[in-house]
Amino acid sequence: MARDQEERRMQIDIDTLMKDFDTEKLSIEADWNEWLKKTSYQLLKQSPNPILYICSKIAEVYSPIASELYNVAFLSIWRILNDIQKNQIMKSIQNAIHGQVQPRAVLQTILNLHEFMELDENKQKVFDERTLAQIAEQCNAYAKALYYWEMEFQNDAKSTIEQIITTNYGLGQPEAAKGILISAMRNQMIEKEESYQFETAEWLEKRHEWNLALQIYSDQLIYEPKNHEYQRGKLKCLKNLYDWENLSSLVGQMWEQELQRQERPGQATSHSSETLLQIAQDGLESSWNLGEWTDFSKYIKVLRRSNTPNSFAKSFYQAILEIKKRNYPDAVRHIERAREILDP
Repeated sequence: MARDQEERRMQIDIDTLMKDFDTEKLSIEADWNEWLKKTSYQLLKQSPNPILYICSKIAEVYSPIASELYNVAFLSIWRILNDIQKNQIMKSIQNAIHGQVQPRAVLQTILNLHEFMELDENKQKVFDERTLAQIAEQCNAYAKALYYWEMEFQNDAKSTIEQIITTNYGLGQPEAAKGILISAMRNQMIEKEESYQFETAEWLEKRHEWNLALQIYSDQLIYEPKNHEYQRGKLKCLKNLYDWENLSSLVGQMWEQELQRQERPGQATSHSSETLLQIAQDGLESSWNLGEWTDFSKYIKVLRRSNTPNSFAKSFYQAILEIKKRNYPDAVRHIERAREILDP
């Protein structure tokens, strides 16, 4: 076996491997996916392990095996590289992490690779915890992101507090996020001046403190009654508080405000149409819960006129209206269409 491995080492072409790992000329997602496919194959082909090398022959006719063996093939190569070669590969991987195009498949492969290498008896560490947490967030792997942020917290508590709080919100754990904030303030990890950023309406929304966020938006609207951002924030709070009457009233105001704006010369744009469509969907939800079918019919006309043929909301709310009219055959048709959109 040792003799086979020595013979195999003599056949390894590291220069070809380095060339295929180069990422300087990659610009679009298709390029990155091809890079991942090519490097997966080369890791097997240049592996010092004779068994993995034989698998490269199989990969020529069945490419998924290269993806399955990516981690073990990478580790077998990593152990024989010198520092310069390791740095060259790391530079290529860093381009994938921090580049303008960040394909999910590549990032997920990098994340899985690091976890595999951590299990190695030599404890091969390729990335720092902050980088790993950022990769996990880009892959929507919030549980993994939280794990790495908590490890980074041990090294740099002050600069990771905000990320830990945000990640807890991503996991749907607002109480945990609130507890971390309170603990950080008690232990003076956050200065009093800095703590105010966590009391904005946006952060209160993340903590699901809808009444407090609603009060902030309501106060802001006193001074800027037509500020669309504040109105949208208030709508979100009212919706989560199931306050359909006040939601309906606010939607009505925004509806009239947008219609008046569009009547002005040069104001009707694709963006304004999108705004009206967004308001109409909020209006449909409130009028449905209040049983205000006249308003419901008014709002659904906007969805019918929209240029979104594959709109779930359009089919769903149209089905509700047809049921109200006892027009069951049309209701069934719209329900089926809504199902098709959700599960093509």
